[in-house]
Amino acid sequence: MHLVHPNKFTPFIAVVLLLFGLVFFGAGRATYHGEVQREDGSVKTSGTVVARSVDTTHGSHPGDRDSNHRLQYRFTDKGGKQFEGTMYVSPALYERLLPGDTVAVTYLPHDPRTNGLYLENDHLNGLIFLVMGGLMMLAGIFFAYIFILAYILYRRLRRDGVVTEGTIAGIISTKVTLRDVPQVRVAFSFRSFEGRSLTGVSDYMPSEPPPPFKSGDKVRVRYLRSHPEVNRLEESRH
Repeated sequence: MHLVHPNKFTPFIAVVLLLFGLVFFGAGRATYHGEVQREDGSVKTSGTVVARSVDTTHGSHPGDRDSNHRLQYRFTDKGGKQFEGTMYVSPALYERLLPGDTVAVTYLPHDPRTNGLYLENDHLNGLIFLVMGGLMMLAGIFFAYIFILAYILYRRLRRDGVVTEGTIAGIISTKVTLRDVPQVRVAFSFRSFEGRSLTGVSDYMPSEPPPPFKSGDKVRVRYLRSHPEVNRLEESRH
């Protein structure tokens, strides 16, 4: 493996991913557990849709309109007392339920006025946030690991690396652009003091002006004798 100088933006990316991951994970955990606790601590009963309505709000620009679909329902608690409630629902659920249809309702036993429609996938949003947060944190940990590993190897290569002669194999075009300048990499080969033939590629270099290398040039290559696959092209030629 070639060794690239540790990118200064990598720890920033890792921190951002970790922070966003923690926010998403925390929000998902609170949402999921909050909904589950609401369901576990509430009473489920049957209710009846009594009315439907669509609230339309107008935006700041002409023609901008937002529609909120609302269902009104009625249910009876364990004590035989009737209560009504309203809840905004998705357009699909709104179209599926008509006045007179039976719906599942949950309410708090000590306060039936706190109620809502029971939806089987209530905790889906919480699970989605949990998964997204977990993936972001894993990505942040991965970026942090890559940066730390590159930093350790780079320091070790500078301290303990040995220099040998290498040969330029060619210039590799890349899809990377930095400051509007396309970047290239220089491929090289070398033989370790133990007789192993190895290859590597340089860090990214600007294509303009082109790198001062051409195929067949002799160059200096630094590598770790314990891990010769960890190597890099020295900036200067012989």
